[in-house]
Amino acid sequence: MTLDLPFTPVLAAWNSDPWCAVILAASLYFGIKHRHSFFALPILVCVSLLAQDDYYPLSYFPMYSDPDESENYFYIGTWESDTVDPKPEEITPLPVRKMTGITAPKVKKIQKAWVRGRADEMNDEGILVDGKKVKDTNMPMEEKVIQYLRVLDHLRKHQRSASNPLPEKLALVEVWIEFDQEVGYRETAEVVATQH
Repeated sequence: MTLDLPFTPVLAAWNSDPWCAVILAASLYFGIKHRHSFFALPILVCVSLLAQDDYYPLSYFPMYSDPDESENYFYIGTWESDTVDPKPEEITPLPVRKMTGITAPKVKKIQKAWVRGRADEMNDEGILVDGKKVKDTNMPMEEKVIQYLRVLDHLRKHQRSASNPLPEKLALVEVWIEFDQEVGYRETAEVVATQH
């Protein structure tokens, strides 16, 4: 009965990939017979090839194994009209990397770090939101807007050349990508901060 246990993976592997099953069986046989660590390597290779799910040691892309139903990104833009609070449709995206050397993902990381930093400061001051500690998700929008404006100031400080400056009107736009079973993917944009 104890001899059947090591060969159970071989039988399971045979249904998926016969060559892997042969290599796995040979490695198990010679590994047990000769008791040499070399035969563990083909076993590990076969197990990783036969793995069906995207879990860390057995996948090249573990970050995609269980995606969130929603994710956001930020972009910087400008608008032409004289309105003080432009709608997302009015915003024209700017090539922020070309103008400042800071990429759009870096803009998101900067704002996230600053919002979380402010949340930590508020917690140190003993400020609660709805009786709970402040997090970046439940922080009052007024506090977030202050951090968003800091991001726009930061971009202005890092503009690359005077010949191609950032426009006077700047907007930080947050776009949420959400998945719905019935509709599929949808994007919802919101202007979260403006400078003019």
